[in-house]
Amino acid sequence: MTANFDIDEFVHATGEGGIDPRPVYSDAGAIDVDALGQVAPRRGRTAHGRKLTRKEKKAAKRDIARREREAKDAEKSAKRSYKSIKSQLKDRDKELSDKTEGFRRKREAAKTVTDYIGYNRMYQDGICEVEEGLFSSSIAFDDTSYHSVRDEQQKAMFSALTRLYDQFGANTLVQMSVVNTPLLREEVGHRRFFNPNAQSTDAARHDAQLFNDILNDKVKEGVSNIRRNRYLTYSVSADTAEDAARQLSRIETESSRILNSMGSKPHLLNGTQRLRVIHSLLNPYKPFYFDYQRDISARSVQTTKDCIAPTQIDFKPDGMYNDCFQLDNGVYGQVLVMKKFGSELSDRALADIVDLPIPMEVTWYVQPMDKSKAINFVRSRSAWIDKEIIEEQRSAVNKGYDFSILPQELKYSKEETEDVLDHLQNKNQRLYVFTGLIYTYAPTKEQLDQQVMRIISVARQSSIEVDTYDYRQRRGLNSILPLGHNHVEISRMFTTAQVAILVPFATQELDDKGGNYYGQNKHSRNLVICNRKRLTSPMGFVCGKTGSGKGMFVKTEMTGTIFTNPTDEIYVIDRAGEYTAIADRYGGTTYHFGVGTGT
Repeated sequence: MTANFDIDEFVHATGEGGIDPRPVYSDAGAIDVDALGQVAPRRGRTAHGRKLTRKEKKAAKRDIARREREAKDAEKSAKRSYKSIKSQLKDRDKELSDKTEGFRRKREAAKTVTDYIGYNRMYQDGICEVEEGLFSSSIAFDDTSYHSVRDEQQKAMFSALTRLYDQFGANTLVQMSVVNTPLLREEVGHRRFFNPNAQSTDAARHDAQLFNDILNDKVKEGVSNIRRNRYLTYSVSADTAEDAARQLSRIETESSRILNSMGSKPHLLNGTQRLRVIHSLLNPYKPFYFDYQRDISARSVQTTKDCIAPTQIDFKPDGMYNDCFQLDNGVYGQVLVMKKFGSELSDRALADIVDLPIPMEVTWYVQPMDKSKAINFVRSRSAWIDKEIIEEQRSAVNKGYDFSILPQELKYSKEETEDVLDHLQNKNQRLYVFTGLIYTYAPTKEQLDQQVMRIISVARQSSIEVDTYDYRQRRGLNSILPLGHNHVEISRMFTTAQVAILVPFATQELDDKGGNYYGQNKHSRNLVICNRKRLTSPMGFVCGKTGSGKGMFVKTEMTGTIFTNPTDEIYVIDRAGEYTAIADRYGGTTYHFGVGTGT
């Protein structure tokens, strides 16, 4: 259709006598005569052969104008709905933190605890809808020996950690968490290593209880009253949970492969396990009772958040504190933020903090940046520093002193920027937006302050500046939950090597159910409890020089086996009669072989 079409000109264009075979044109282009004939018949006549009246001509004009407007509106709508490749790439590279800014504000302004807790729904398979269009999963992985192994093994594990972080794309948000959870009060000092009631003799029952008391006393020497767990949480953008499941599954497969190569056994958390972790952080010292089949059903209106949420969270406890909060069971909690880092970080920086025997969680977020975007960002920072240097030199010339003397901080910033650019371009490093947080809690405010001071002191020894997060504990508490969504706006740029230096491993613990006691870990002072039946090759032998304790070790092994598995059979060929007393005490049978013994 054309905008300047005149119905009068069209109706009378061919005169009264006949039809002009030539096509009719307007100023703006060709006219579809057949189509227009449906609105205004040729020769200016209706279907019955009469001329159009003035009123009918005006109606035809209005109808044509309406169709023109509809065509233009459809064209504009198509242009608006179409996204060019550049706009799609720009939207893809946009950080998740920018996309979810509106959701974070709603959480912070929530009026109820359930609305405040930072996720929408937790599916039974472990996929969590954090916000609309944002989904996450979590992997729990075991500790493995890092600080006690040789340098070659440490370098191999460090290289594996860099691969772990580099596998994530720019549209993924990664959260690493190390959680120290205290055992419940009724569990501390009351662990039953051996079951006295399962023993066959009174002596065995007495000794089994005595061993339990001795080992419970040794537990207090280490940090066995703290259960330490490690979690890797990752979030992706997707329209539905089904779309997110495919992306999360690929990440889980690759992450598990890399963690296995480091000697850490990973496993994907289901919904109940993830809720247990969140519950332990929101409800310290409280047992966890939840079952999807029992608590979540079609007849029940409650959600998973109703089952794990505390009844209240006071973000201004006692009407005066603004750097902490109080949960409904009277426990005080506080979130700290890592603000500054030294130029050189040690691989023991994180281990020194989490080794403190206090309840806490250390969590850090890394948002990968696209490689080209990261290089452009560093170059822009370098250009800005060059501008500052020129301004300083111009000021020096005007004031009459040596322009080659630059402020130390500006000089250091220039060197650091050039070093980062070199790592990105020549050493296959990536750039990450890093946010580090520490969460701790205690029954009283005084005890909480003591724990915070210990954390800050230990962190400063490792060149990490940890500070309080005043007036923003709402953001901090949601961020420490292993949901893969960062609400804290304090961040800095880290390269791959700087992120990987925060090694989440310390030393491998051995605490098998139904195992025997073999000593204490020299690093953590925790008990070493091993069940040899679970080993691939449970056989063994004891060797050593005279007086080194071979006999004592074997007696301890025999005693532990009797207490743990009373039905097991033990055969001893004892030339010196060293083990006869154990057999007599625990109901064994002794056979004497030799001349005159009758055997």
